Amino acid sequence: MPKTRKILTVAGILAAAGALLAVTGFFTGAKSMVSFGENGITIADYSGQAATVQKGIKLDHFTSVDGEVDYANVSFVPSDHFGADVAYYGKKPEITVSGGTLKITQTRKTWGEINLFLRAGNTPKVDTITVYYPEGTQMDCFNMTDENGSLSATGFHVRNMAVTCQYGGLELKNLGAEHLKATLGNGNMKISDSTAGDVQVKNSYGSTSFSSVQISEKMTVSASNGSVNMDGCKVQSLSISDNYGSVSLSSLSAENLNTSLGDGNLEITDSETGNTQVKNSYGSVKTSGLSTSSLNIQCGNGSISLKGRLTGKTVLHSDYGSILVQTSLPKDQYGCDCSTDYGKVTVDGRQYRRGVSILSDAKNSLSVSTGNGDIAVTFSAKTAENSQAERKA
Repeated sequence: MPKTRKILTVAGILAAAGALLAVTGFFTGAKSMVSFGENGITIADYSGQAATVQKGIKLDHFTSVDGEVDYANVSFVPSDHFGADVAYYGKKPEITVSGGTLKITQTRKTWGEINLFLRAGNTPKVDTITVYYPEGTQMDCFNMTDENGSLSATGFHVRNMAVTCQYGGLELKNLGAEHLKATLGNGNMKISDSTAGDVQVKNSYGSTSFSSVQISEKMTVSASNGSVNMDGCKVQSLSISDNYGSVSLSSLSAENLNTSLGDGNLEITDSETGNTQVKNSYGSVKTSGLSTSSLNIQCGNGSISLKGRLTGKTVLHSDYGSILVQTSLPKDQYGCDCSTDYGKVTVDGRQYRRGVSILSDAKNSLSVSTGNGDIAVTFSAKTAENSQAERKA
C-alpha cells in the first residue's frame, strides 16, 4: 500500500508540473508541445526549426490508400508518375507502398500520450505531404484520417472513399466515387466537379459546400454548426440537416429533397425537385424559380416566401410568420384553402378576414395556414387553356 501511495503521489506531482508548464507556456507565448506519456513529460520545441524538405520520393504503383496523420497538411495531386514530396518537423512521415496499398503514417506522439501545445496566438507547425499519381488513376479504397491539418484530393476514381479531418479543412475536386463518406470535426468542406453513387457527409463546426456534383443515388448531409451551400448539383435523393446554420440551394435537380433546420434560413433558387419536405424550427424559407411536384413546408418561427411552378400537393404552414405564395399556374388549376388565426388572407388582391376555401376538382392543391401572420396568394393571370396552348407551342 505505501508503494502504491508513493506511485500515485509521483504521478500527481508530474501532472501538476505538466499543468504548470501549460499555464506558463500559454502566458509567455511559447510554441512548444508537451507530451504526457509512458516516458514521462516530453517537451518538443518547433518554433525556431526549419522544415526538412525531401522531394522526388519514388513510389510504386498503388490502387489503395491507407493513411493516418496527426499534424500534417496532405494533398493528393494528379501528375504523370507515382511519387511524393514531404516537408516535416521532427520525425519524418512514413510513406510506403506494399501490396498495391499506399501507407502514410505521421505522428508526434507514441501510444498513450497526450499532446498539449503551449502557445498564445501562434499556430503549431504542421508537416506537409504531397502525393502524386497519374491523372484518372483507378483506386479500390481510399481511407485517410487527419487529426490536425487540411486534406485535399483531385483527379482520380475510387470505389470506396472515407476521409476524416478532426481539425482542418477538406477539399475534393474532379473525383469519381461509388461510395463516399466524409467527416469533419472543425473545418470547412468543399466538394466540386465530382460524381458519386452515394454520399454521407458530416461537419460539426464549419461550412459545407458543393458545386457541380452529381449523385446517382442518395446523398446525406449533416451539419451541426455551419452553413450548407449547393450550386449546380444533381441528386437522386437528397437529405440535409443543419442544427445551427443557413442552407442555400441553387440550380438543384433532385427527385427527392428533405431538409431540416434547427436555427437558420433556407433559400432555394432556380431548382427542380420532386417530393420535397422542409422543416425549419427558427428561420425563414424562401424560394424563387422553384418547380416542384409535391411540397410540404413546416416552419415553427419564421416566414415563408414561395415563388415558382407548384404542381401536385402543396402544404405550407408557419406557427409564427407570414406566408407569401406566387405560382406560375392559373387559379383554375388549383383547389385552395387558406387560413390564419391572427392575420389577414389575400388571394389575387381580394382580402378575406380569417381565411378562404376555393373548391375545385383540379389535380393541384394548395393548403396554406399560419398561427400568427398574414397570407398572400397570387395565381398566374393565364387560364388553363392558355397555359396548355403555350406548352404545346
